[in-house]
Formats: sequence, C-alpha cells, structure tokens
Amino acid sequence: MRGQQPNGPGLHAGPGPFVVSVPSVGGPPTLVASLADEERQDVERPEGAAHMGEDEMKIIVVYESMFGNTQTIAEGVAEGLRDAGELGFGSVDAIAPEEAGDVDLIVAGGPTHAHGMARAGAHEALASDKSSEKYGEILPGRESLRGWLDRLPQGHATVAAFDTRFDKPMWITGSAAKKIASRLERKGYVVMAAESFLVGSTNGPLLEGERERAVVWGRELAAKARSAITA
Repeated sequence: MRGQQPNGPGLHAGPGPFVVSVPSVGGPPTLVASLADEERQDVERPEGAAHMGEDEMKIIVVYESMFGNTQTIAEGVAEGLRDAGELGFGSVDAIAPEEAGDVDLIVAGGPTHAHGMARAGAHEALASDKSSEKYGEILPGRESLRGWLDRLPQGHATVAAFDTRFDKPMWITGSAAKKIASRLERKGYVVMAAESFLVGSTNGPLLEGERERAVVWGRELAAKARSAITA
C-alpha cells in the first residue's frame, strides 16, 4: 500500500513505516494504525482493550482533505471507532480501494465542493491557482475520493459518509456526504448514515466542538454497525 505523506495533526514521520495516530479528546495521542508501502501493520489496541476476536469488525476510515479540516474530522471518527475492531485509517492516497473488499464497515469522507464532491485534480488546481496564498497550505494529494469510489469494487458492507461544509443551510452549500452515500449505495453497499461537520470558511477552522462531535459520531457508528452486522 502506498504510504500517506506525514502532514497535519496526528501524523508522525519516522524511520520505516510512518504512524497514524488519533489524539484522544482531553488526552494523549493513541496509536491507531501503521501503514507501510507494501503492507498494513497490525493495529495496536488501546491499553486495557480486549484482544481482537473473530467476531470483531474490520473497519476502514478513508478521507480526502484539502486544508486539513476533513482530516481532523476523520481522526475524530477513527477515535470513536478504535475499540470496535480492526481499524484501517488513511487518506485516499494511502488506502487502495481494493483493500476494502473484506471489511465490515467503510467510513468515507471529503470536503464539499460546488454542492458535491471535489473533482479529480482539485489539489493540483488549488495549488496552481495560488489558492495557498489566500487560504494557507494545501495538503499534498493526487487521488480524489471521487476517483477512489469509482474504483471501489461492488460490495455489500455497511458504510457511512461524512463531509465538511460551510456553516450554512444544506440547500445553499450542498453536501459531499450525500453524494458519497449515493455512489456507495449504487455499488450495493448498505448506507447507515451520512453526516456533515461545519467550517467557518473555505480553509476552516472547524466550528468549536466539531471534532468532539466526530468522536461521538464514530462511537454511534460502531454501535449501529454491530447491530446491523449481527442482526
């Protein structure tokens, strides 16, 4: 698997495979997953957590982020899910769609652009039109969530979608989460939830309490997915 470039909160570079960590609300970072170029490392469980058993879920949290806001929400969602099973976490550049073939729960998210999902090449376009001079640093990335979903194989797993969007009524801003959910549903997946998290402007920041709300949402997803899978 291609490694996600270390950038932003919770991502730490080091020798060998870099580590993706999810900071706990009000506490120190907690290791969630380690990604290498060719293989995914085992997930380190939080201290005191039960060892993973055959009945625990396999989960992937995958995201696209331009300015870091959606990445922050993805980290919060992953924190809420971390006790639910084997967790894979990363950007669309770090996790290949084929890796989702045997998972029980896929959680996918991206920023809302033009009432829907960001188009392919959005990172390059923002960089080339000097948006960074106006909005600040743009996270590196070549893949889009739109392209990732196009290449995702047909499946029947439970899925959830999220986005970041302006703090305005949805009929004005649109919602990438709704578009993500629709694409997943057309591929046979069972859509469990779609949620928006709000930013104050194009480059953020997230509204106060949105990351914490993402953690709570992740926990709710874990409970709903367990019920759906065991039903």
